[in-house]
Amino acid sequence: MFFKTLMSSSSATAPIQFRGDDETNCFPVSGKEVTIVTSDADHALGSAKLQIKNIVNYGWEHKYYPGQVVAHDKANKYLAYSIKTANKGCGVVRIINRRTEDRLLIKGMLGPVVDLAFSHSSEEVVIGIVDSFGNMFVYRVVEESSGMQSERIMEIMRGDPGGPEVVHRLVWCPFVPEPDSDLDTQSGQRMLVLTHGAMTEVWSLNTVLEEHGSGPLTPADVEHGLMTIKEIGGDIVDAAFSPTGEAVAIAVNDGNVKFFQVYSHEEGPPRCLKSWSPHGEGAQLSFLLWLDDHTSSSPDTRFWKFVITGSNYNSELKVWCSSS
Repeated sequence: MFFKTLMSSSSATAPIQFRGDDETNCFPVSGKEVTIVTSDADHALGSAKLQIKNIVNYGWEHKYYPGQVVAHDKANKYLAYSIKTANKGCGVVRIINRRTEDRLLIKGMLGPVVDLAFSHSSEEVVIGIVDSFGNMFVYRVVEESSGMQSERIMEIMRGDPGGPEVVHRLVWCPFVPEPDSDLDTQSGQRMLVLTHGAMTEVWSLNTVLEEHGSGPLTPADVEHGLMTIKEIGGDIVDAAFSPTGEAVAIAVNDGNVKFFQVYSHEEGPPRCLKSWSPHGEGAQLSFLLWLDDHTSSSPDTRFWKFVITGSNYNSELKVWCSSS
């Protein structure tokens, strides 16, 4: 039969054709790009329809979410999504291996999950989670013979969450080192920005681990590995690290994007390098994304050149070229 020949074929572009007398009436397809061409059929049996298999079947409350409720890792192997428990009102995170369909549940959050994100690392699978109180939980996902397991890397508990209306965001540093650089890539990719309303915290997780352990800790317990930016001027809605980890762009709800230098060896608070109003003064921002290729570290690669900004709950999007 044709489908048996196709399964043994080495061609990635071989077409799937049904003649009407096939032994099977379906054929699974997977790939980054799939082209489907429909045509008239005169078969008497079966149905010429596409079937969709649910990976997640969970209904979130219909509202605007400043943070992410669904995320995937860099290799697109793992899918994570937040769940709110019905009886306790706290959050848990389900992680699914999309290839094996194994599942893992991460618990321990005190409130609903308001943001979650995988790090940009290709060497390990690390996820950061923030609940509605601003508590941060960072876990590594590992595969063992018994199945998927989670290992706690860091747990930061806040004493003053600031109220349920405060927006908390978590953004990882992509960290692309300079060519021939001797900097530790893992340490760079374990840097993150954690925001609480109008305040930003820049965390270097490996430094905190070496100096203070995995916690539970509070920000007051940490002397090394934490940098705080307080003079923002409004509530933070999004943020982005430069690939070198030396600067942070912060989108504020007053319409400004502020750029701060965050050298870890500098003394004193981080300096604001520039302020930019992409949608005009007073236009509330909601989105900030640089279109960088983080897989390349050649001297010719330019980072932070093209950027997308969103305003008014992303009802208005703009694409910018920073050099012009």
